[in-house]
Amino acid sequence: MANTQDANQQSAQSPQELQAQVEQTRAELADTVDQLTQKTDVKARAKDAGNRAVASGKDTANRAAATGKDTANRAVATVRANPAPFRAAAAGALAAVVATAVLIAKKRQRAKQPSQRLSQALRAQARGRPKRK
Repeated sequence: MANTQDANQQSAQSPQELQAQVEQTRAELADTVDQLTQKTDVKARAKDAGNRAVASGKDTANRAAATGKDTANRAVATVRANPAPFRAAAAGALAAVVATAVLIAKKRQRAKQPSQRLSQALRAQARGRPKRK
């Protein structure tokens, strides 16, 4: 019954109204076809996605750089405001490095000593003297 009412309404329209309706339908159909074409264009969609990813990556990198700069600036301000604890920490770290270097040097020296003792003992035996203890 609804179909007969639609048919009656369409027959009551003037040719100009029908022509305008046809043009509107064509425009809507053209828009729909354009949208479908864009959705099926894999190459263009991939390129758009890549461009969006690059833009997003740049934004993220810029935000991270800004955050890093802010953190560094806050750290510098903290050290400048109260340098004593940081000087003490730096001195302690330096002392640890020096102590480690001294211990490594002593260890290397001790590692050489057994071979020196052995060579002295061999020389003493070659001369006919008893080896030293």
